[in-house]
Amino acid sequence: MFSIDSEHVAKILADFYHSLPHVDITFKLVNSTFNPKSNAYLESLGVAGSVPAVWLLLTLLVLLSYLLSRCCDKQLRQGRSLYCHRWLLGITAFLCSGVIAVGLYGNDDMHNAVVRFSSYLHTIQQNIDAVKNQSYSLKGILEAQSGPLTDHLAEVVESKTLSNATIKEMSIEYLNGAKANITNTVNDLTLLHQSLASPSPLPDFNRIMDIVEMHRWPITMALLSAFILICFILIFGVIRRLRCLLVMFAVLGLLSIIISWCTASIYLALAIAMGDVCVDSTSAVQNIVANQYGSAIADYYIHCPADVVNGRRNGPLNTLVLQSQLNVDESVRLVAQFAALTEMNYSPKDMQPSLDKLSRSLKTAQRNLEPLAGLVDCGPTHRLYLNLTDVTCHKAMLGLTFMLGSTVAAGFLFTILVWVDSHVWIYLRKRKGYLQVAEQDPFLPLSSSGSSSRGGVGAAGGTLNRSTVPQTYSSAGTYPGRHAHYRHTHTPPQTPPFPGTLNGRGHHNTRQEQPSAPPLLLGPNNGQYATLSKSCKTLESSDFY
Repeated sequence: MFSIDSEHVAKILADFYHSLPHVDITFKLVNSTFNPKSNAYLESLGVAGSVPAVWLLLTLLVLLSYLLSRCCDKQLRQGRSLYCHRWLLGITAFLCSGVIAVGLYGNDDMHNAVVRFSSYLHTIQQNIDAVKNQSYSLKGILEAQSGPLTDHLAEVVESKTLSNATIKEMSIEYLNGAKANITNTVNDLTLLHQSLASPSPLPDFNRIMDIVEMHRWPITMALLSAFILICFILIFGVIRRLRCLLVMFAVLGLLSIIISWCTASIYLALAIAMGDVCVDSTSAVQNIVANQYGSAIADYYIHCPADVVNGRRNGPLNTLVLQSQLNVDESVRLVAQFAALTEMNYSPKDMQPSLDKLSRSLKTAQRNLEPLAGLVDCGPTHRLYLNLTDVTCHKAMLGLTFMLGSTVAAGFLFTILVWVDSHVWIYLRKRKGYLQVAEQDPFLPLSSSGSSSRGGVGAAGGTLNRSTVPQTYSSAGTYPGRHAHYRHTHTPPQTPPFPGTLNGRGHHNTRQEQPSAPPLLLGPNNGQYATLSKSCKTLESSDFY
């Protein structure tokens, strides 16, 4: 069920790619039939592939304009939280990773399809080479052994005088018949070899395709994996608020955009060409094969007619092989009759070993013609052709579509990520740590250095001289972060003087002469110790964050 659905989807994709406009550089429509030898058709593929490249230039121009505007903006507001932007970056980076993973899947499908396509082409080329080699070898055997042996035996028969002239005439007739059949077989094998002797482009094409695929597949896997790693770098930088990682992603993201749209240009041109082939694969392949080997051979191996005569199909190459087999069989029969006739009328030393060599060479040719007939039959080659079209128009089409969609989507998503990321790292500032609270507080014990100096004053004046300026505290006092603008401050309330202090004198005689008034003491409550009232707010853990 899955294969049927996927084949239907592949047919829809082929129709879609084929329906895309095929225009030349002057934007005039050209014929959309696949023709790699047409300059106009190749130009139309180049124009179609330049569309993503033009979009890349526009994208880079917009991003450059935005970055220049941000760099020239002297009124940047510092310390922004950018919650929405950070969430947008995280979600988009995650989606971009998933899109790139689809490209990895398509790249694997494309690689498997190319490997199978190359193996089928290698098999076809091996069959062609086998036909050429075997036909050439058989022709050499018949020309170098069978022909000269028949001529030698004919000379021997003519040189001998027999009492029965009829036997001599029959012997010469058998040898002439065998010689004629051998000559006809050589001519047929020569035509067979010449039909396939033209230099085939398949070996060079296969070699180039294997080299390209050997490098394309790992490089594509490495690039897509690097894209996913770049997305993870962005996600980690957003979570940790690391400005250096965000700046790094801005640079790597620009490179990812360039690579994505450049590869999209190549994939789009290949997809359109593949769609043109798959819409009418029979005509496309037939034109290519006809230019190389002729229309009769192309039509026979692509369509492979079902009519069979005497267990064999009628084809241009089959006919030559079949006629060669008939000629060799007839030569074997005639040589066998000649051997039976000469056995009773000629001396063995006159006929041997030439007669045995002639019989062995003809039987060798007879045996070798059987596999040659199987090679030129259209059945195996036609099955390879069907496998080629299935791999190209089904598996490779789907894999290339996944790769094209992945690169286009990744190009758009990377553009959004670079745009938003550039906005975030410009405004984002590193979170500051906790500040140290000064220990100069009227409610805390004095330091060792200050207590010694202040002790003397207390001894002389009977009180502590606090010369430090009172400090105002924030309820969150340790973190001047984003919540500092609405925190309130307060000073602990004053308390009434206690008995025994300078202002709370005892019950002794007040009429006595009092010493001179002490100097005015600085500090809260005029140097008095203060206590916290019940209305004073207690600091909580939430006030620090």
